[in-house]
Amino acid sequence: MADVTVVVMDGDPVFRMGMAVLLGSVAGVAVVAEAATAEEAVVAVERFRPRVVVTDLCPGPGEGAGSDAVRRLLRSRPQPAVLVVTVADDDELVLASLRSGARGYLLKGAGPVVVERAVRAVADGEILLGPGVGERVAALLAAPAVGRTAPALRGLTPREHEVLDLVARGLGNEAIARRLAVRAKTVRNHVSAVLTKLQTASRAEAIVRAREAGLGGGHRDAAGPPPQA
Repeated sequence: MADVTVVVMDGDPVFRMGMAVLLGSVAGVAVVAEAATAEEAVVAVERFRPRVVVTDLCPGPGEGAGSDAVRRLLRSRPQPAVLVVTVADDDELVLASLRSGARGYLLKGAGPVVVERAVRAVADGEILLGPGVGERVAALLAAPAVGRTAPALRGLTPREHEVLDLVARGLGNEAIARRLAVRAKTVRNHVSAVLTKLQTASRAEAIVRAREAGLGGGHRDAAGPPPQA
């Protein structure tokens, strides 16, 4: 009997089979089922009761992205340890996955030794983040947590906090995009999400709320243009 039983969930059959072969070759690890969708994975978990589920964040066409699959899997009893293996190299998705209960987060392309170590670690109740991921999460946790001192902003993600802070400093979308090395469209999406979450009718109103909460450094950024309404 294998020490660690695993269900592999991924919408890409090539990657799914490759991961199953890799883990099946590891001493003490047995892949008991493969799944292409979250629904299939839930059924497999209930049937085989694996210690670990290795999953992508977007397991199948038409399924919700992000941490939805993680939450569905963790409603199973007994609860498996969830290890995310994905191409999504995004700080917000990493944090959302961990908040939902995932114990590990690797990027696709991680070597066999890293994958084996991660599977064993999460099975033993540890948290394991892949190369590059752990350092960024540590930096985010070490950064000033403005949401802790500003209850009105607690619904914002770390990235939305960052964007709102730059908006409050007077930067426009293009300047924020350059500062964060993202597309202007991405910034617009973040700003729109901030306005919705803060229930503010305009950018100017969001700036007022942000400065009241201590964002914006108390003054306009000299490098940025005037606030956009």
